[in-house]
Amino acid sequence: MGRPKERSVLALLAYSAGQPVSTRTLVRKIWGQDPPPAVNQSLQSNISRLRRSLARAGARDLVLHRSGGYLLDVPGEAVDLCRARGIDRRAHAHALRGEHREAVDLCDLALDLWSEEPLSEFQEEWARAVRKECAQLHAQLLGRWAESALVLDRAAHVCERFDGHGPSEPHTYVHMRALVAEGRHAEAIDCFARLRAHTREAQGTEPNPRTRDLHQWILEEADAPSRPRTVGTPPRATAAAPSAPPVPETVDTLRADTADFVGRQEEIETLLARVRRYRKAPCVQLITGLGGTGKTTLAVHAAHLIREEFDLRLDVELGSDRADVALRRLLIMVGVPEEEVPSDLDARVDLWRSRVADRRVLLLLDNVARAEDLVPLIPGSSGAVVLATARRSMPYAGAGGLKLDPLDEDDAAAMLAGLTQRGDDPDLARVAAISCGMPIALRVVTGQLRKRPAWDMRHLVERLSRKDSSTRRGVEREVFPAFADAFESLSGPARLTFLCLGLHPNPVVGDEALVEMVGDRTTTETGVEELLDAYFVEEVGVGRYRSHDLLRTFAQTHVPSTMNGAVPSEIEKRLYNHYLRLVESADRVAWPERRRSLGRRWSAPVDPCFSTPRAARQWFVDHLPVLEAVALRATRSGALEHVARLPLAMAGLLEICGPWSAAEPLLGASVEAWEELQDTVGVASALLQLGSFRRFQGKRTEAEEALRRSLALWRDIGDEGGAAHVLDQIGQIRVAEGNHTRAFEDYRTALAAFRRLGDRWGTARVHTHLGFGYEELGRAGEARASYTTARSLYREVGDERLEASMFLNHARLELSQGRHREAKRLCGSARVVFRDRNDVLGAAQSEHCLGMVERYLGDPDAALGLLRSAQRGFWATGDEQWLANSTAQTGQALLDLGRNEEAEAVLATGLERAHACGQDISLASLMRVQGDLHLGHGRVEDAERSYMRARDEAERVTDNEAVGLAYWRIGDLELGRGDHGAVLASWRRAAQALSVAPTFFLAEIEVKIEALLDTLDMTG
Repeated sequence: MGRPKERSVLALLAYSAGQPVSTRTLVRKIWGQDPPPAVNQSLQSNISRLRRSLARAGARDLVLHRSGGYLLDVPGEAVDLCRARGIDRRAHAHALRGEHREAVDLCDLALDLWSEEPLSEFQEEWARAVRKECAQLHAQLLGRWAESALVLDRAAHVCERFDGHGPSEPHTYVHMRALVAEGRHAEAIDCFARLRAHTREAQGTEPNPRTRDLHQWILEEADAPSRPRTVGTPPRATAAAPSAPPVPETVDTLRADTADFVGRQEEIETLLARVRRYRKAPCVQLITGLGGTGKTTLAVHAAHLIREEFDLRLDVELGSDRADVALRRLLIMVGVPEEEVPSDLDARVDLWRSRVADRRVLLLLDNVARAEDLVPLIPGSSGAVVLATARRSMPYAGAGGLKLDPLDEDDAAAMLAGLTQRGDDPDLARVAAISCGMPIALRVVTGQLRKRPAWDMRHLVERLSRKDSSTRRGVEREVFPAFADAFESLSGPARLTFLCLGLHPNPVVGDEALVEMVGDRTTTETGVEELLDAYFVEEVGVGRYRSHDLLRTFAQTHVPSTMNGAVPSEIEKRLYNHYLRLVESADRVAWPERRRSLGRRWSAPVDPCFSTPRAARQWFVDHLPVLEAVALRATRSGALEHVARLPLAMAGLLEICGPWSAAEPLLGASVEAWEELQDTVGVASALLQLGSFRRFQGKRTEAEEALRRSLALWRDIGDEGGAAHVLDQIGQIRVAEGNHTRAFEDYRTALAAFRRLGDRWGTARVHTHLGFGYEELGRAGEARASYTTARSLYREVGDERLEASMFLNHARLELSQGRHREAKRLCGSARVVFRDRNDVLGAAQSEHCLGMVERYLGDPDAALGLLRSAQRGFWATGDEQWLANSTAQTGQALLDLGRNEEAEAVLATGLERAHACGQDISLASLMRVQGDLHLGHGRVEDAERSYMRARDEAERVTDNEAVGLAYWRIGDLELGRGDHGAVLASWRRAAQALSVAPTFFLAEIEVKIEALLDTLDMTG
């Protein structure tokens, strides 16, 4: 509705619905502390426009003048915020009376009023205050709803609604209660841990006592069901054994603690909190994780922290030993002579438990392989603590679980800083990342630094990054044995699956790709389940698995010794075929009409793998890094056919989804592969695509070189259609150079060929590009006719994407003629098609054009949102010229809104990126808007320099409209100096440039020239 100030007035009046708001308050909140001199007249104008807008909507006489201000004459219930306040009061009253069903229904009604952040378009202080109030009310309603829902036994609904909530203490409290009610104690504990981390970081405090008490109660409740049942259990009959000597007063076999233990503080606190709460039954804590994550180090350190509370401190390494072997060692530790240890397992268990029945036992069981070996070792005495480590998850209900993952980047860097005492080194995080957050690797790296104190972190990063360096190999020699035992214990299917994960070129592998590599779905699923239990992989999404780089390298080193010589090559070929099939399917679904693999049809997938163009494009965007890695692996392994075919299949998706920069190395490799395969059609096709992407990026010389090579090959083999497509591309290069005569010759030659061949799609493409050429020459009628012809042909062949792009071209023509509303309609139609198809580039171009229209229609707020969205799209596709132009328009919209500092930052970033991109693009629009920024700050000389640079840049690339706008601005500066001769000269140069391709700017400059001449005539 209307302009931003008009909407601000309505929002302020609605906030105080039915109550008058003083003029002074409206002025202060909308215009700030320093309003313009005529602010009262501006307010009245906005009030008048607001009344007219409301009247057109059928709401007359709602804005009334009262008591030196204005009011919106509506009941409070008509405004969502006021209505929500009233509902909240009623819900609270129902809850106090115990009417919780009514309270829940009312809260649901109020919460449904929220759909998005209120007043998001306004950045003034009053709007921020209202948003804060709305957020607080929303949180209060949500908490009230949850409290009553829990009374009604709707804990599942509360969990569903609160999953993923932010670190709000009231919300965390009710969420924890709901999780406990659902029996999800571990998640409730994790919920508290997230809150505690937040409050410590944000406030430097612990959560409030109520939440801490709940957390403590949950810990007790979570552990209660798992306490071993010893009371009332009849003792087993034992063999007649002689009475053993008494147990020594103190037995301590704990291995030494790590002197420089750092990190894992949260895990230590969790362990200590659990073991100190057990007093009536044994406390068993099972610490699991991949080898090298620091399980044993953590368990030993925790044991030393509590050792003084126990008189028996026993440490046993199990490994492959069974329970009977471990019991024999334990019995000897507690004073049973070796010859008196029973041979029967049950007898050993009974003797063990009787020997320690009245003792305070701390038992460290390292590297437990099987749950059945853990149970007999647990003492029966109350207050005993067992800290066990295992490299696999274990289904033992009697133990509290603590899973150790590799450290995240921040924790790994902090641990490395503590170990190396180099906390201020900026490269710590890079070393931590290369070490994959594995504590064992971090300690090995620390040892290398201690041996070579002259090394800095940057040098270490360089050596660790080279897989053939002695430093990297040294880390692997120390780390890989931690994986080896677990790997050897894997079943055949799990080993095969793990090695296939290592052969995949990407750390994250989808289940379908893994099935193709393994060759059998059942084997894959069995193997994945076992690998998850052994922590060799983690599931990062549904059907997506990741192994970190050290594990993948470990797998790769085991491929030669584990697989027969030809097997890895066969696995890789199945992988390449899998992705080629998916890309070909995505390409055909996303853009079915695209001309692909000119001159010959490659084998297409039998069944499409994607249901809609949008799904196909989204899959491609998500999997582009994987596809690039697959292409690189295929190149290194010499899989020529896949190196050749995969980039051609990807070309259409790269054109519409980007980034274009990714296409060039892929297509370059494709050209070389086709040449090695001696396939002329393949070479010509790849060169055509390579030239196209170089042209997209403004690399005209390199583009023409590739296209000329392609043209020669097509002509050599007599393929008229292939040659016509190349000529169409070369014609676009000529237009960009300003050589329209040669461009039209190429276009007409291509057009004649396509017509002879009956190729309507190719004919439409040439008409599209003819339209661009006519438009640049100011021949709007011929441009419109070309676009109309192209649109009809695209419709005939069913190419919705390119038909929508013709709407966009028509919109640009309408905009140049000043028909803004028709341009807006056409852009909107195109945008719907592009967004439905997930066409990133087309959607960005539509939003850029719509943003320009909104600026001309006087709505800079709407323009800014559209232009920023367009920038994101151009950045994603790598279209640097469109990105530069869209950045300039974004800066102009910010200037329109008076947000000069933001505009300055946007323009500076845009110019920096444009200079650094390495492409021949025009910076004229950015320079011109930068001049406007300087002028707004009163920096006239800086503005003049920017306008002149904009003029020179526009002349360099023959952008007549940009030349005209630059001369216009220069003339405006001269007018301020009073130099009328210079003004007329500049404005006439502007008119001359703008007349080459007439737009509505031409009429405006001609009016200015005529007005100045009239003024000069009147003054003599």
